[in-house]
Amino acid sequence: MMIDYILKGNICYSQNLQKIRCVESGYLVCIDGKSAGVFEEVPEVYKSLPIQDYGDKLIIPGLIDMHVHAPQYSFRSIGMDMELLDWLEVRAFPEEGKFSDVAYAKKAYSIFVDDLVKSTTTRACIFASRHVEGTWVLMDLMEKSGLVSYVGKVNMDRNAPDYLREESVQKSSEDTICWIEGTVEGYENTKPIITPRFIPSCTDPLMERLGEIQRKYSLPVQSHLSENLSEIEWVKELCPTSKFYGDAYHQFGLFGGEVPTIMAHCVHPPKEEMELMKQQGVFVAHCPQSNINVLSGIPNS
Repeated sequence: MMIDYILKGNICYSQNLQKIRCVESGYLVCIDGKSAGVFEEVPEVYKSLPIQDYGDKLIIPGLIDMHVHAPQYSFRSIGMDMELLDWLEVRAFPEEGKFSDVAYAKKAYSIFVDDLVKSTTTRACIFASRHVEGTWVLMDLMEKSGLVSYVGKVNMDRNAPDYLREESVQKSSEDTICWIEGTVEGYENTKPIITPRFIPSCTDPLMERLGEIQRKYSLPVQSHLSENLSEIEWVKELCPTSKFYGDAYHQFGLFGGEVPTIMAHCVHPPKEEMELMKQQGVFVAHCPQSNINVLSGIPNS
């Protein structure tokens, strides 16, 4: 793979949060696989590099998908007449159960990764399933794709079917550590990320253990937050000592601060939750298409 080259075309990119720069018939220099800058003329030091001329085509940075479930790709757009919790039981959980079969996981994830490569996405944060072997398969495929990604083995030890629920906190922890130690240094572009599915599917002892694992391996975290009104009420019942949904993560050290954290959806966060997210630097992945498809609503933040 060529890592030093120049792209020529109409280049448009954001210099910072406030300014977008467009360079007509410009040159994007790539050195060692990374951008060395966008120029109106090729600097003398880069004159010897090969140029790929795309004429009048538009060249933009790759898009970043901050929240995607790879096992759900095979049944996208199906079951859009149900709210989140019913949809999980009827559609998502049965499909994810199939990923205990490594051959099935390889076939399904191959389709997902092939389509991702053909899309405009070049970086992604991805949920796998709770199965270690299947998650390894996905990470192998993502690494071969050349895309940059975080991939998470899902943790869930309650409120799920027997075929998908992990048998104990100890087993979930052991599988997570085995997966982390087998992948944290094994890839160049694909990295592990701690992934409790969401509070309803993780007991307090498991969340406490995941907090310990996060601190040991210094990994980022991804999960779901305040997606659906019924889900939020359920969290209040499951975590009566938490002030709000986000606090159920925060009490275990899995909600920003020194822990890079992505929370998906965040459709109905109370004011206190939004203030804590801002204080802790929690990243939000709104997922508008999903929010509409499973009738969660439009984020009010």
